Amino acid sequence: MNEVTTTQGKIDLARARAGEIPIPKITYIALGTGGHEPGDPTKPVPPSPDQLALENEILRKPVSIERTGNVNRYWIELGKDEANGQVITEEGLIDENGTLVAVKTFGGKTKEIDTTLVFDWYENF
Repeated sequence: MNEVTTTQGKIDLARARAGEIPIPKITYIALGTGGHEPGDPTKPVPPSPDQLALENEILRKPVSIERTGNVNRYWIELGKDEANGQVITEEGLIDENGTLVAVKTFGGKTKEIDTTLVFDWYENF
């Protein structure tokens, strides 16, 4: 698995710490089918910090959030009727301004009919 905070995500955090803007809340997780070697979804490629979007976004869902100490867990669940047949290989955190703030790529996870999948992201401070 490969993970990166985007350049824009870092800029927004720096601006927030300087008091220029409030820290934007994470509001969505986006899923996609890009972020892998051409023709081989089992081989993820590292995302670029300069990405403004997933390579091939197929779905975006509002996050659920749990905080424990210095860790935020963001997660979504794909229901039995969502993204069936898709091989999901990339995931992105989207803030309330619609900015992609972090991206991860991983070996393909096939969403099958009558199954649910949970995608989560842990942010440690």
